[in-house]
Amino acid sequence: MHSSTSMNNFLWALPFLLIAGCGGPSQSTDRTPNVASPNPADQLTLRDDVKTEVYKNSSGQIQVAIIPVINSGANAFLLSITGVDSVIAEHALVHTKTADYRWLRYVTMIDGVRRVSFLKEIRSDETSGTLQIPGTKLHHRVYFDASSSSSFDSQRVVERYREEFAAGTTQAIASFDRAAREKRDNERMQVEAARMQEDCGSSVSGAIQWDAISDERLLKYGVMHYCVTGLQTAARMCRRFPDAKQQIQKAGRIVCRLENAPGVDPGLKITEDGIEYRPFRTNPKHMAQMAAQELFDEKEILLRHKDQLILLGPENGDGDRPIFSGRAATGLTRQSSHFLGADEFRLWAADRHALLELDSNTKRWVLYCGDTALPLEWVNTATRKQILKTTEKHKEVWTREPYLLARDDRGVYYYVDKLKDELGGRHFQVFIGRRGQQKLSKLTGVVEDSQGTVFSTPSGDLRLIVDTAGRQRATWIRGKRAPKQLTMVDSQKNRVLIYDELGAYLDQDYGHICEF
Repeated sequence: MHSSTSMNNFLWALPFLLIAGCGGPSQSTDRTPNVASPNPADQLTLRDDVKTEVYKNSSGQIQVAIIPVINSGANAFLLSITGVDSVIAEHALVHTKTADYRWLRYVTMIDGVRRVSFLKEIRSDETSGTLQIPGTKLHHRVYFDASSSSSFDSQRVVERYREEFAAGTTQAIASFDRAAREKRDNERMQVEAARMQEDCGSSVSGAIQWDAISDERLLKYGVMHYCVTGLQTAARMCRRFPDAKQQIQKAGRIVCRLENAPGVDPGLKITEDGIEYRPFRTNPKHMAQMAAQELFDEKEILLRHKDQLILLGPENGDGDRPIFSGRAATGLTRQSSHFLGADEFRLWAADRHALLELDSNTKRWVLYCGDTALPLEWVNTATRKQILKTTEKHKEVWTREPYLLARDDRGVYYYVDKLKDELGGRHFQVFIGRRGQQKLSKLTGVVEDSQGTVFSTPSGDLRLIVDTAGRQRATWIRGKRAPKQLTMVDSQKNRVLIYDELGAYLDQDYGHICEF
């Protein structure tokens, strides 16, 4: 990049990235205005027509009890949670249940905002759920426990709620405390600012302009979600563009302002107080012009290891990028990737774990394929443009994933795969055979109901059930013979077995990033 143009590009890029990354509400919220208001505690009673459900994680350390109660109506639940560090575990809070075509959500009021703390996907078995920790990205998978459900002391939780209500604790948790919110967000802002200072210089600070944020906006949006995006973007610019770093250091202060005066465009503004950014009220015409313009030379990043190329496409606003891998002669294949944050991506590789990350110390990209670390060379702008001009891009090659893996006591494996969930799922395939000898079996039918799933083949039926404790069990049924109980095998821990040894995918080209 030429120094004469990079600062102009920086001024275009920063507001664009901020706007694109700030288009939604804070994490783990629900907009359904149906959260029960706490009644006087003595009016909250147990329901006798619906039973308490208890869920636990695989280790049993985390427990979630969903207790149906009557509060202002029948749609009320007390959640008793143990094993996590959160206000939802410290206190018994009233939740309401909302639903759409796919999800059941248990919602409560914390700090003036409706929060989803428990989530279940609507499906035939409904034996598992996800505990979400409000205000964080932490979540835990938990499974229905029939024994604990039948013995759980629900009345004790009701008494606990009554005591906390009488003390004013539950009302304080539900009500909005602006001072506490500002204090908490300021502390988090300083943590993120310290990280930014490593790249931009210790003289640069970050701040939130609280007087420009109304209570309504503060309740509707997660301020830190937006303001931190600005600091992270500034850090990336400081790492990549020396003259942008100088300009940020000169400004000395990055101020997050979340409300714009009428007619003020969003994005960057240099003021006497520092750099101010406003990620709201996008101007459609302005955005269209920006989208059509090449924002800055690092819109695409091309990396190389010998003749293997890795392309990171344009950011979508929150740091995520489409990733392609391959060779110039044969083209680049889209990879299945998941953005982990801080320029780190987890990628799918058939028989190993793959990770692509920017090393914060060396400022170089590294590809990890299993235990092998491959340092990558950054391809300069001119060369990158020349390579990409003649290099084809292909769709993702491998579209399937394991669904079931089991074996009998004679070493015969039963393996079922399906389309990846993001491609619609289902479209099952059944493979049967010993290690290295598996063959695709003709699938004559698939039956799914509340009792499980049956995969029918000409030689027999493979039946998968999920018991009340959330455990999967598989059975092979052949004609009138007695059903043969199979041993379930963890597909995640046996990736090498599935992709390299069973024979189901013999001579298959997976097209993943570590396949060279």
